Amino acid sequence: MVRFLTDFHLWLDLNDEAALDGFINNYRDSNIDAVAQFVNGLIKDYDAVKNCLVYPNISNGPVEGINSRTKYVHRRGGGRASVELLCAFRVLAS
Repeated sequence: MVRFLTDFHLWLDLNDEAALDGFINNYRDSNIDAVAQFVNGLIKDYDAVKNCLVYPNISNGPVEGINSRTKYVHRRGGGRASVELLCAFRVLAS
């Protein structure tokens, strides 16, 4: 398992596509189920993993931040779902 983790960090830190292919070939038929599942997941998402190595500085973090703020504003309802409004409605209904 130590060798597996060392090999994993090697190709990840070096951003080396050839090391990724070697890692997949070495651990594809592992006797450890968790390792085999991990490598099969890498195979399924090979293009995404490879692009992560080729373009390490590209991130969708800013877009996700904008989406989070938009959802927050939507949930708050622009002030229409505030406690004050609910209390005012309760007074009117009485």
